[in-house]
Amino acid sequence: MDLKLRTASMAILVLALGMAAFAACSAPAAPASPTAAKAASAAAAAAPTAAKAAAAGPSVTWKMAMPAVGPNGVIGKSYLWWGQEVEKRTEGRVKIQFFWSESLLAQKDMLSGLAQGIADACIVGLSYFPAQNAIGLVTEFPGNASDPLAVLKAMDELYDTNADAKSDLEKNGVVRIGGWTTGLFQLFLGESFTNLDGLKGKSIRSGGGARTPMWQTLGANPVSMTSGELYDAVDRGVIFGFENTLCLADDQKHGEVVETVVLTNAGSVTGSFLGVNKGVWDKLSEADRKALTQLRDDFHVQLAKDLIGSQDAVVEKWKKNGIEFVTLSGSDKQTFDAAAAAATTTQVEKSEKAVGGSGKAKAAYEQFKSLVEKYEAQIKKDGYPWKK
Repeated sequence: MDLKLRTASMAILVLALGMAAFAACSAPAAPASPTAAKAASAAAAAAPTAAKAAAAGPSVTWKMAMPAVGPNGVIGKSYLWWGQEVEKRTEGRVKIQFFWSESLLAQKDMLSGLAQGIADACIVGLSYFPAQNAIGLVTEFPGNASDPLAVLKAMDELYDTNADAKSDLEKNGVVRIGGWTTGLFQLFLGESFTNLDGLKGKSIRSGGGARTPMWQTLGANPVSMTSGELYDAVDRGVIFGFENTLCLADDQKHGEVVETVVLTNAGSVTGSFLGVNKGVWDKLSEADRKALTQLRDDFHVQLAKDLIGSQDAVVEKWKKNGIEFVTLSGSDKQTFDAAAAAATTTQVEKSEKAVGGSGKAKAAYEQFKSLVEKYEAQIKKDGYPWKK
């Protein structure tokens, strides 16, 4: 083929290719397949959800150190309910891993262990840490309250509004996000009960706070023990008896080692709470912190409902097992009440001294009493939320 012919052929080929390319660019695009369209639509719909989740923060699992209770008792089940609600209300971003019966931290180590990050959350019992919590401890006195819901609400408002009480927690690197109460303190004995004189010189585990000087006034020898130590201490005769609450004692199987329960009704557990390490709390998104703060009120209603609904059942069960229930009366009742009143004054003065005589402890004590009266009157007037 000569040069002219080859040149003409190349020109025709280039022209043909150019026309084909022009036709391809000008043709309408083929419709996307149904599968591709569906995938694109799903991606677009998921984008806001993904953005919302990113804004709410990453998912975390909190290690929750529990005192000497298991998951199957009244109290354990109440806190399991709380854990489930935490996960639900944070849309799975916060989950709770429970470590029951002091398996992660001993009860007396919970405040320091929480601050050190060994646990992310736990039940802090202020009576085991009096030096660090002088303000909150003024609420622990015989006869402080008789209704568990009123106690929980009063303690919530105290810590929400009393700067000195909040400051005690902040110094310890703790955020209070819920309460802990197990009912009214009673006296559990490994032997029969005659009268208060029979307790003189005997070792009695005190419930803490003003109850310690109360037992001293009554002539007993008050000792400090966690509730998890009580079963063995009574069983071995190390102590004559102990203060505890009915539901907690039942959870801890104390009915196997006690013979008598003296119904002293020596006030409610107030100085304990559900606390979270402040660094852990601060890492949560604002939305999740708000959700857990709002959960507090609902949880306290649930806890109070469970306690109130279970106490009578515990009494009946223990009676069937041969445990005697005794009510203080006459001179014993008068003696006990007088000792309780004197001990309360002693405890407030002790707490006041611990804060340098500034009046902060006395103010917190008076505020707490006023709050209990307010909420007990409200419950008496309106009834319990779960009965409406």
